[in-house]
Amino acid sequence: MAEAAVLYAVQRLSDLLTQEAVFLQGVRGEVLWLQRELTRMQGFLKDTDQQQDTDDGVRRWVSEVRNAAYDAEDIVDTFMVQPADGGGFWASLKKYACILNRGVNHYGVGKDIEELKGRIIDISRGAEAYGIRTISCTERNRSLTERFRHIRRTSSNAGNEQVVGFEENTKMLIKQLLKDEQQRFVISILGMGGLGKTTLARKLVNSTDVKGGFDCRAWVCVTQEYTTRDLLQKTIKSFQKPKIEDLELMERMTEEDLELHLYEFLEGRRYLVVVDDIWHKSAWESLRRAFPDNGNGSRIVITTRNEPVAMITDEKNFVYKLRFLNQEESWKLFCKKAFPDTADGQATVCSPGLEKLGREMVEKCREEIPHEWHTVKNHLWWHLTQDSDHVSPILALSYDELPYQLKSCFLYLSLFPEDSLIDTEKLIRLWIAEGFIPEEEQDMENVAEEYLKELIDRSMIQIAERYLDKVKTCRIHDLIRELAIKKARALEFLDVYDGKVNLSYSSTSLTRRQVIPSGNMKYVSLVHFYPRLRSLLFFNPDRESINIKHLQTLCSSLRFLRVLDLEDTRIEHSGKVLRLTDSIGKLIHLRYFGFKCNSLVEFPRSIGNLQCLKTMVASGNSCWKLPSQISKLHQLRHLIARPLGHLQVSTLTNLQTLKYVNFQQWDAVDARNLINLQELEIREIPYTNMNFILQVNSLRSLTLQTDTAFNTLLPLSR
Repeated sequence: MAEAAVLYAVQRLSDLLTQEAVFLQGVRGEVLWLQRELTRMQGFLKDTDQQQDTDDGVRRWVSEVRNAAYDAEDIVDTFMVQPADGGGFWASLKKYACILNRGVNHYGVGKDIEELKGRIIDISRGAEAYGIRTISCTERNRSLTERFRHIRRTSSNAGNEQVVGFEENTKMLIKQLLKDEQQRFVISILGMGGLGKTTLARKLVNSTDVKGGFDCRAWVCVTQEYTTRDLLQKTIKSFQKPKIEDLELMERMTEEDLELHLYEFLEGRRYLVVVDDIWHKSAWESLRRAFPDNGNGSRIVITTRNEPVAMITDEKNFVYKLRFLNQEESWKLFCKKAFPDTADGQATVCSPGLEKLGREMVEKCREEIPHEWHTVKNHLWWHLTQDSDHVSPILALSYDELPYQLKSCFLYLSLFPEDSLIDTEKLIRLWIAEGFIPEEEQDMENVAEEYLKELIDRSMIQIAERYLDKVKTCRIHDLIRELAIKKARALEFLDVYDGKVNLSYSSTSLTRRQVIPSGNMKYVSLVHFYPRLRSLLFFNPDRESINIKHLQTLCSSLRFLRVLDLEDTRIEHSGKVLRLTDSIGKLIHLRYFGFKCNSLVEFPRSIGNLQCLKTMVASGNSCWKLPSQISKLHQLRHLIARPLGHLQVSTLTNLQTLKYVNFQQWDAVDARNLINLQELEIREIPYTNMNFILQVNSLRSLTLQTDTAFNTLLPLSR
């Protein structure tokens, strides 16, 4: 996870070397050294994510590296922020003149770099002291495998799990296993970690009908670290139950011999094999040649949490996506665990009050109950999410197996409120603003969509709603969210403000992202304690407000902000027009600006300083009066607002989304320069002549609203 912070710091140092080369007299060599040294550290960080869970020394070292990367980023941003008060050519000329007269140390950059260089040298020595080294892929997988074996001792006859809710699933899958289909085919059971895939597969294998329907059965568990030889040996052992002399013979066999031996044993037999917990397609490819298609109804069952594995395209297969238990099934399972001695686990001895508490724990609802019962319920939930020997480690395996570029994207989900529907377009734009998507990618939105799809395929995110074959909203399961929160806190990835004044924590906080669910007013009074903050998001269900002076304070105090999301809070102001102050122009690093207001919002000319801005979003019924300086925002990719008056966007060649403009505004735009515009929404069209959009060749989606309030959405293909 720290690797992402270092990668971004290296990227920012590269930006500094490229964009500000003329101003780096005397320190260019030091900047290059920082860039090289941080890049070298990335090789070590790839191997420490798992080590730091069990080694305090490694954890401290990773924290030091992450903080050094943050400091490097701060040096760059501090240097870049200098011309924000004026901007443009004259500010740059003035800055250059100062450097010629007093040297780059006028801004403290040289001194800061020298101090950071000393720290990084110490950190490099610390890697040797802690025994940190780059490890091979095999060693890394072996660590995962040892954890996996500790968590799960899986065999076809193991376990006395309490099974609830699988009755219909079992009947349907048994029917698939035994149906009159002679060709061998694969049944894939797909679902998130801990959902019950292995339990369901075990129930299938041990059912009386299935036992009598096959000549032989086997169960093989695939670990994170596997070899084809190991998988073949385990499969043979499960089928044949070999004697000692057979085992000795198997040890002398080559991989090809083992494959042939298994193939010949199964040839002519109607067999059933369960391949449990496959993480990668390569594991299946290692086994498939050893399973003959005898034309006699042989079956293979695989369990996986990864959808691409389940969708084995070159095999006849049936994919079953395991659902969550409903309310009554969850209650029945709770009773079986709480009252194991009663018939069928029914809570016949349960008092009405205890049953009410139990159902509330099952639903994890928010109703008013006595304080003591709240305590019990919360305590049990804490143990489930924080102190379990089974659930949390299983889910943590899914996180540890993520590529590093997906880990930041996953942890970011922890900032959204519990049980909320997450707008995927907003999520993708936030990922881009945070720097999780490489800048060199021309179509960052498509890359981010692939990241989202992979998290969905890995069962880390659930699809809530689709629209026109795209994921419109998604959600995250409570247990997965708790995992994300736990990891995010441990890595100082983000902080949720709890509404309390805690100066001892605030004054030393290194947090880069902060979420404000309540206590808006109190937070603004403390905001100066977070000068290094990069992202500030208000998720305020009670719609608490801040006033215009508070907004000015935020802009003046948090000049390194990349994300400022005010869509879920109210801005108090006097009069009919909300006039934003010039202070917003100080946020020269801002990449995402979300805002909500129900009155006219007038932006200052200083908005032209926001050269890094990629997304501007206005929710609510407000109209935005944007000055001509908006034409300077050449990095702007998404403008979603109801602009008032003339809209000068013809120079914004990176613009991809333009929503809520009226026909007159669009008619005045020279759309030939908008070569990347993909989504367009136009209001108040007086007629249905479509010639006015033919000059935009890149459009994929067009929404039109006539002056009679008739809407039409046209998905376009070219």
